[in-house]
Amino acid sequence: MIEYKQLVVPIALFFFVSIIVIALINMFFNYLNRRLALETIKVALKKDQPIDRELIETIVSGKSNSNSDLRMGWLLATVACAFILLGLILLLLGYKAIFVALLGMACFPGLLSMTYLMFYFKAKEKP
Repeated sequence: MIEYKQLVVPIALFFFVSIIVIALINMFFNYLNRRLALETIKVALKKDQPIDRELIETIVSGKSNSNSDLRMGWLLATVACAFILLGLILLLLGYKAIFVALLGMACFPGLLSMTYLMFYFKAKEKP
């Protein structure tokens, strides 16, 4: 039978490495998106086409969609539920210590999801 110590290290390593990879991919695609928008403005200026002032302000300020907080909140809540379900499966296999560890790991995305959802609902309340 595999000891729980042999499972905790690979699971934790996979979790933290995947967070870093997802963050880097997100930063890269945001960079590409801004670069494409700025290239579009450059081409429009070279062709002497009128550009809306609001469009430029939106691109420069980098404001995101109001639903992005809602999407991120639900995504993080799903990740937290996945950790809890994985812990429950391992608990049924007799690994109580791993269940406790995964429950603790699920607290991080769970609390972050609640924060994003609070941001979303607070922004909805403002006129």
